[in-house]
Amino acid sequence: MGPLLRKEGYKLYYPGKGDAPIVTDYYSSEYQASPTTSLRSGKGSLEKAAFRKTEEFPAGDTDAIHRTNEASDTQMNHDDQSSHAEDLAKVDALPWAHPKRIYATIKLVLTYGITRDVIKHQSRGLDDVHARAIVYENKVEHLWTTAQVCTAMLMSIAHGANDVSNAIGPFTTEYETWKSGVTSAKTDTPTWIKAVGGLGLGFGFWTFGYHIMRSLGNKITKHTPTRGYSMELAAAITVLLASRLGLPVSTTQCITGAIIGVALTNGDLKSINWKQLGKIFLGWVLTVPCAGLISGIIMGMCLNVPRWGPRP
Repeated sequence: MGPLLRKEGYKLYYPGKGDAPIVTDYYSSEYQASPTTSLRSGKGSLEKAAFRKTEEFPAGDTDAIHRTNEASDTQMNHDDQSSHAEDLAKVDALPWAHPKRIYATIKLVLTYGITRDVIKHQSRGLDDVHARAIVYENKVEHLWTTAQVCTAMLMSIAHGANDVSNAIGPFTTEYETWKSGVTSAKTDTPTWIKAVGGLGLGFGFWTFGYHIMRSLGNKITKHTPTRGYSMELAAAITVLLASRLGLPVSTTQCITGAIIGVALTNGDLKSINWKQLGKIFLGWVLTVPCAGLISGIIMGMCLNVPRWGPRP
């Protein structure tokens, strides 16, 4: 609102209808009946999460509770998968060459990556991690949704400035070598190669990007608009500064560090899923040696392929 706040009797914008306490419940969970009252308050007092009772179990019947939990998880996964295949089910009886069936199949393939669930996939163990996050008022969280859209765009620019160059650098070197036989650090990158790199980045997000969003999303700690805004802005500033200074940084490592930094503000180390972070760190450690080993094996196979005819 800026200068408008200097006026007397200003009306502060506050989302919601009347006295409705919740605009969108950003702390809701399929495992909790009333997460906003069972989680940590804004003052930081820790309360035990109250899980929803789907059945009345005899005292000590942990097997029955475990079976119910597994059934709930299986049902959620089933609903997720069946909803995306609904169009195919409607045309399942049609011949494979029928236009409607072809259209439904193409639509499913093209939208598969962007229709995967990246939020409602947590388990009870992960929900315990989320339950330790400090709860802020949902109307305050809702105010930050617009700001988070802006930081998401900024993060997209930073991601393109950093990762596209990693992809098109070798491609440009190979192309210039093939074209003129000479290449150097001062060789200009053709515009069409930059476009191919950008399209490739978008295609990767569109198809299998949901795997990264699941891993870096709610699987590490609780995400809300205020937290997401802070994570994206910090990572974008870091990556853009590094790109401007020519420093080699990883966008994924920057956003992971931002996620950990925001999670630590909860004041509870158990609000972070350390097992997921361990998997991510192990992937970083193993990527380089595994890629080197596989490329060496492939190169050895290429150099020692069978040859026919007289040898020189």
